[in-house]
Amino acid sequence: MKTLDRSPNGLEKYRNLLISKRSELTSSLRAKLETLAAPDNAAPEDLAPVYHDQFVALQLNHFDSMQLKMVDSALDRMDGGKYGLCADCGESISGKRLEAIPWAVRCVSCQERRIPARESPQWVELVA
Repeated sequence: MKTLDRSPNGLEKYRNLLISKRSELTSSLRAKLETLAAPDNAAPEDLAPVYHDQFVALQLNHFDSMQLKMVDSALDRMDGGKYGLCADCGESISGKRLEAIPWAVRCVSCQERRIPARESPQWVELVA
């Protein structure tokens, strides 16, 4: 298992990954706002596809905003000296896991115990 370098230089790589993800998510949220604006002069019978697009955009916004909260939380943990420690067992989260999901709050073992096998892969990544 690749251990986490807790020095400021070692954490800088993860900070950059988190800041990059934060920027990506905020840009995505801003872009989806355009989808939520309904056309002013559309006939009511033409609005079904517009409402569908708005529904999809709202779902994606919700997903992105949840992920943004986790990224911000990871940055707060980093500032507080608790980044890279499993919230359940207190052991270090592997560097390999943090490279894949830098906002992870749990080590792989604890995360696997919390997620039922029937959960979707997208949700597993989000709550990781």
